[in-house]
Parts: sequence; structure tokens; C-alpha cells
Amino acid sequence: LYIFLNIFEAIYIYYMMNLFKTSYSLHLPFEKITQYHKFLIHPINTGKYESKICPLGQIAGIILPFWILLRVIYKDSKYIQVINNLIWIAIFILSFIMNINAFIYFVPAFLIEIYFNYYFSKGSIKYKLDNKIKKNNFLFK
Repeated sequence: LYIFLNIFEAIYIYYMMNLFKTSYSLHLPFEKITQYHKFLIHPINTGKYESKICPLGQIAGIILPFWILLRVIYKDSKYIQVINNLIWIAIFILSFIMNINAFIYFVPAFLIEIYFNYYFSKGSIKYKLDNKIKKNNFLFK
């Protein structure tokens, strides 16, 4: 399940950030702050059928799937888990501030990340409870 969800998440992010096009868009007032550099400009209220993601988001949509697949290989490393959490917190905050469309596109990935942190992370509550039960259960001694 872990590997399948990671592969799904990587493909989803690549598709939504690089290939997905729509004529609908949502915007928050503070998004205009980031529209002064051509690397950060994304279409606002054009009504055209196009990608609503800026070049930075498209690059992130290429790099993130590689990161997701890399963390599968090194999933037991404590450092990878910390770095992964920092990356997703940054994506959460920056996508909300810079492009609400990107934030909405990332919602399924955020939910998968929350699921991973609860069930698969060594520091997760479930992991600690499972290990405590195994240690206290005489069948596992």
C-alpha cells in the first residue's frame, strides 16, 4: 500500500502541475503580490483553457515526484522523514499564499502525506502504539 500510494502521489503531482488544464480558476487577493516576477506569474481570471500553474510550480511538479520516489527508497531514515515534513509544510504555506489553484490541486497529496505521517512514520502515534503493544504482548516475546 505504501509504495502504491507513493507512485500514485508522484504521478498525480506531475499531472496536475504540468499537464492539467482548465478554464476555471480561484484567486485570493494576496496572490497579486507574487505576480511581479515572470517566474511566478500564473494566469488570473483569463477564462482560457490553460494551465493555471506558474513556471516555479511546474518545476516543483517535476522535482517533487522524484523526491517522493526517493523517500520510498530511504523511508527508514529519520532525516528523510524530517526533510519530507519540512518540504510539505513549505508547499502547504507557499501554495496557499502564491496560487490557491495549486493549493487545491495539492489537497489530495496533503491528505496522503497526513496518512503517511500517521501510519508509516517511525515517529507516528500508530507506530509507537503498535510497537508498545508488541512489546507488552507475550506472543511476541
